[in-house]
Parts: sequence; structure tokens; C-alpha cells
Amino acid sequence: MPTNEEGLKIIKCGSNKEKRSLKRKLIVAQMGVLAEVVAPIADLLAIKKMDMLNSVATSERLEEWIKNNPECSNEEAAEQLANEGDAILKKLLHEQSAFRSFAGHSEQGRMQAAADYSDVWCETANTAFRCYYICRAGHADWPCNTAMASKKWDIFHSDPMASKQRWYCKFCNSRYKTKFGVLVELKVHDEVMYVLADLPPDDLKDAKWMQIERRFKAFDTPQALYDALPEIQPLDTTHFFKEIAEGVFRFDGQLFEKIPKLEWYQLYNLTPKEAQVPKRT
Repeated sequence: MPTNEEGLKIIKCGSNKEKRSLKRKLIVAQMGVLAEVVAPIADLLAIKKMDMLNSVATSERLEEWIKNNPECSNEEAAEQLANEGDAILKKLLHEQSAFRSFAGHSEQGRMQAAADYSDVWCETANTAFRCYYICRAGHADWPCNTAMASKKWDIFHSDPMASKQRWYCKFCNSRYKTKFGVLVELKVHDEVMYVLADLPPDDLKDAKWMQIERRFKAFDTPQALYDALPEIQPLDTTHFFKEIAEGVFRFDGQLFEKIPKLEWYQLYNLTPKEAQVPKRT
């Protein structure tokens, strides 16, 4: 994502006539627009940002410990040093691997897998932040370029939350690859905007899952949560997207080639300066 001064370059949905006459003109949306869209999860982003900073601090502490503690010939002192280093390493591994979403649930991993089928990260009456997995399989000159709700993808295992699950495009039958990334949809009042992005990193996906956890807290099993998640489609289906099969929408991938992708970690710059960060469980 560009700097605050440059803004976030995105495509604004418009008529075909506008697209031709303006020659795919880009509209600059200030970071304040993105801040408004993610406002409902700003507190969760602040928590994950603090987790990341704590992990970096622990990593630096471990590096400093290694630097200042060469091998020791004294057996007792060596054991004490080893215990100190082991404690720092365990703390670092915990900080890097521990998820906050569904913490304490007996099926935490499956609850997260269910929550990941939500394409809505957050929304209000006037704003929305949505993320669609996309298929870009095929030849470079004619890729599939389709977007669809997570529940629309064909799956390898009958259980949607199964480990080592595989997803296949409903239109071209190609297997989803992480290099395809995602299509982010931003709704601000009456405007709908789109930008490509890489696959969200796990720490930000954890923020999404935390939001799903608090929005759907009445559903306490993976299957119940999965069933409760709405199946959505792109908000603009008149000009920018063309429905080529039920629930499958094609987009003009060439329009995005000149547009900088959304950089996920830029979301951390939109968090409040002060936030209450609960202890991990």
C-alpha cells in the first residue's frame, strides 16, 4: 500500500462508458477511508500489533543472550545458562505461534477453520471490509480471474474444516494456490472499491477470527459456526464483475496489473495509540 500521502490506489466501479472514456482511471482513496472501513476491528488489530512487537522484542532479547553467552566450560554455570536460554526461546515460540481467537476452546483449530469461511472481516451499515479468494489459474494471457465466496469453492474432503483441505475453482476446476492471493472489497457509504492483495498473514487472520468469534459467539461448535456464516457475493455485480456461473464472478485482471497491492501490515498503522491488551490464556 502506498504511503499516507500517496493514498491507496483502487478501482472504482463505474459503467463501461466511464471505463473507456477515463481509460481505467485510478481513484486515490486516502488512508482515512481504509481506517473507517476497519474501525470495527481496530481494537483487535491493536492487540495483534502488540503481540507482534512483543515477539520482536523477545527475538532481540534471544539474539542478545546468544551474543553475550558463549560456551561455558563450567558444568553448573553452563546448565544455568542453558536454562535461561531455553526459557527465552520457549517464550519466543509461544508468542510466535499462539493464537488468541477461540483460545481455550477444545476444538480451537477447527473453530478457526470454520471462521475462515467468512469472507466478511467486518462491516457496519455504511462500511464493509470483505476478502474473496480468487482463481488465477490458466495461461498468462487468459487466466481464470474469478472470485467467489469461500463456501462456493469445491473441496477435496467432505468436511469443510478437515485438516489438509484443498479447494478447487468451481469454474475451471483448478486447485487454489496461495500465489493467487485474494481480492479485497471496500465499501464506504455508496462507493465500492477493489484491490488485490497477497494471502493474509496468520496474525491478521487471527484478528479476523477474533471478530468472527465475538460476532457469532452463540455458535460454539465448528459445524454450527460454519452453518451460521452467510454466503455473500461482490457488492458490485453490474459493471466490474460478470457472473459466469452461479455464485462465480469474473473480473478484469488486467485492470489490477498497474495498481499496487494492498499491503496487509499497513492495517497496523490504523490502530489506536492506546489499547487494552488482554493476557494470553
